[in-house]
Amino acid sequence: MSTSLDPDHDPHGRWDNGMRDLLPHLDVFLPNEHEAKCIAGVDDVVCAAEKLRTMARTVVIKRGDKGALAATPDRTLSVPAFAVRPVDTTGAGDSFNAGFLFQYLRGSSLEKCLKWGNACGALSTQAVGGLAAFPAPQEVEKFLLDRIGAI
Repeated sequence: MSTSLDPDHDPHGRWDNGMRDLLPHLDVFLPNEHEAKCIAGVDDVVCAAEKLRTMARTVVIKRGDKGALAATPDRTLSVPAFAVRPVDTTGAGDSFNAGFLFQYLRGSSLEKCLKWGNACGALSTQAVGGLAAFPAPQEVEKFLLDRIGAI
């Protein structure tokens, strides 16, 4: 079994209601850039990744049109976003999570997981709503092949 968490926004702005205590029990922590910086208590996304990677096994920070950043105890890796003209970004982060975890659970490289996450996030913005453009694996493979060649 694998455990992962996307923390969501803290409407009270505390960011410390047990979150840091939970991180060592996660395989993958999937905050967006704002959440990562708030939870880590820093203003820089790279510093946030470095701080959070001491608490969770794999930290994956979603950065929207700036791509994604992953940090493990051994390394930090950044992968750029795919340029698309978004129709609606609702659900893009959740779609990223699905693509990343789909490959993560298959034992793929961290780079491949990030590329799949970015591809799923980008593709999900191509229609209104959170599910209308959610891609099937074959669509993601074609998108990646068209954009970057084989991965």
